[in-house]
Amino acid sequence: FKDLGNLIDNNWDLFSPYFPNREFIIPKLNEMAESGQLEDIISHFLKLNCIITFKNVEDMKNATNLLNGSIAITLGFYEINDGGKSLYLIRNKTNNDVVDNASIIALNNQNLIAELITNEVNVAQFGAKGDGITDDSDFIEKAINYANDKELNVKFMNRKEYIVSKSFYVKSGISIDGQFSTIIPKAGSYINNFIFLINTKNASTIVDNISKKQEFKNLTFNNSNRIENIKGICFSTANIIFSNLSTTFMYRISSFFIILFRPNYF
Repeated sequence: FKDLGNLIDNNWDLFSPYFPNREFIIPKLNEMAESGQLEDIISHFLKLNCIITFKNVEDMKNATNLLNGSIAITLGFYEINDGGKSLYLIRNKTNNDVVDNASIIALNNQNLIAELITNEVNVAQFGAKGDGITDDSDFIEKAINYANDKELNVKFMNRKEYIVSKSFYVKSGISIDGQFSTIIPKAGSYINNFIFLINTKNASTIVDNISKKQEFKNLTFNNSNRIENIKGICFSTANIIFSNLSTTFMYRISSFFIILFRPNYF
C-alpha cells in the first residue's frame, strides 16, 4: 500500500472524501480492502498512472474516465491513423488557458482540459486534413503559431494537398518540412500576396534582427486556381536553407533581405 498511499497523499484533493485525514491513509486502506471500497481507490490510481488511449479527439473529449493528472493518447485527430496521433496531459483548467481545440482542448468535464505534449509539430495534430478539398488554413495557422510560441519545428503530412486562403507567419529559427506535400492557394486574404512570411509579418520589416538557423524544404506550391500575383515565400533572414521546393503557375521565392520581392529568386 506504500505507493498507493503516497499517490493519495500527493493528490489529496481527489482522495480526501475517502479519508478522515492524511494520518489515517494506510489504516483506512486496510479497512477499505476488507469492505470492498478499495476498488474505487484503485480505479483512481489506474487513471492517474496509466496512459489512456482513445480513437480520436472527440472520443477523448467525451470520456468519463479522465482525472487531473491523467495522460491520454489519441490515435488520430478525426480518425485512427489520419496523422494526428498525439499525447496529452489532462489537467484542471486555469484562467490563463486559451482553448483552441488543438493544443488546449476543452473536455466535456468543464473543469478539465487536455494539453498537447510534443517536441515537434505536425499540422495534422491541429486538424489539417490535406485532402485537397478542405480549406486547412485555420488548422495550419494554429500549428505554426503554436510552433512559433514553443520554438518547435513543423511538419506537414507526407504527400498531401493542402488548400489555403491566408498567409502564415513563421518565426526565425522555425523549420518547415513539407514532406513532399503541395500547397494550393485559393482566393483569400494574403499579406502582399505571400503564403509564407518568414521573420516578417508584413513583407516589409524584419521581426528578429538575429538570424537563427532554419530550413524550409520538401514543398510544392501549385497555383492551379490561378490566383493573381500569388507568391510562395517572403523571407528576411540570412540563415535559412531551402531545398526540394517547386512551383507551378506562380512566383517562387522572394527575399526583401537581399532584394525586395524579386520573383524567382531561389
